[in-house]
Amino acid sequence: DLTYHLSNTLARSRGFLAGLRESLPSAELRLTLDAQSRYETATQLTRDALAVHPDINLIFAINDVTAWGAMHACRDLGLDPHGLLVLPFGLEGDALKDALLEGGFFRGGLAMFPEVVGPVCVEAAIAAFNGQPLPARLVTPHAVLTSENLNEVFVRQVDGWRLRWESVCEHLPMKVTLPGCEAPVHDRLPGRVGFVVPFLEHAWYQRLSAEMQAYAANYQIDFEIVDVEKNLEDELDWRRREIARAAAELVQPGDVILVDGGPQANYLAEALLGKPALTVITNAVPVFEILRQDPQHILILTGGAYRQSSQVLVGPTAEGALDELRADKLFLNVAGISFDFGLSHTNISEVTIKQAMIRSAREVILLADHTLFGQDSVVQLAPVSAVQRVVTDDALPASIRLDLNKLGIKLTLANV
Repeated sequence: DLTYHLSNTLARSRGFLAGLRESLPSAELRLTLDAQSRYETATQLTRDALAVHPDINLIFAINDVTAWGAMHACRDLGLDPHGLLVLPFGLEGDALKDALLEGGFFRGGLAMFPEVVGPVCVEAAIAAFNGQPLPARLVTPHAVLTSENLNEVFVRQVDGWRLRWESVCEHLPMKVTLPGCEAPVHDRLPGRVGFVVPFLEHAWYQRLSAEMQAYAANYQIDFEIVDVEKNLEDELDWRRREIARAAAELVQPGDVILVDGGPQANYLAEALLGKPALTVITNAVPVFEILRQDPQHILILTGGAYRQSSQVLVGPTAEGALDELRADKLFLNVAGISFDFGLSHTNISEVTIKQAMIRSAREVILLADHTLFGQDSVVQLAPVSAVQRVVTDDALPASIRLDLNKLGIKLTLANV
């Protein structure tokens, strides 16, 4: 189950699992993973999940982008499409419709029709502008589509797939008046309608935005898109940089430190530039490249097999090098932190070298922004108690801070 932490996407996962168990009571859920609604994350998580659990034969994806990532992971692994099904929720973009028609890992999916949802949203905004009462829910149609019935609802044209409005109006159950089926009349119109978009690169929001904009233009209403994700990304990136600066303040002249890989580690490396002479051991190529700009630091690269996706060195060579080294401090990065599952990460080969780093360090310092807490990734790395200090941001809930304190873990909050 490739899900996301928002309530509506979690509801999709719960609903699918409930429906599956009605039909197949013996169905076993192997993993529920937060793919962060990202293609790259979905690809990596699927690849890792299937490596650990090769018996998985059904992947439910809460939107097109995670389904696309899962499908490419299955292709990369050379799996037989007849033995594994990727089931998407949405079917909003052309790519998945094409793939559905071709067969392979996609043999069915739930269509949510942004072509319908967009105009309904604009009509609701106009109604609200006029002070008209709105129902608690606007229920738009959905349909399970396969290669057999796809062309009944959509038609493939030169510029992409287009909805057959007559089919929707006649055959799909709905509880709203569809603008494509009847022409509404309004006394007053707003000058502008805004749309707050969480993931602008997703096919769903691209299609929904285009449909809303086109429909608003029919009324000569200006349409404005607010890209929330970009704002949140900028804020989270800023918090991670502040976490790195706070972590760098923990380093003393002459320290021998271990620096793990990942974007947070790169920020730490930048923060260490100009610090008094240090000995830095790392398996992360970007960290090495950043710190080599400062000649006063002694750098030790572990060696090992290069992992392209994360740009780190892994394997027996890297782990063997760490067995012969000792560091005063390890700055560790993980993909998930929970008090039940502990520290977890996405890839087994990276987990084993992180475990070797923990064994080589006198103090383990975890660098983690607040979004990583309460998350479980694919592979367990160590219990939370393996950490002596956590450097995080002030958005971490007070309850989690207290739980860390109960375990005797020191807490450093970045100045954000």
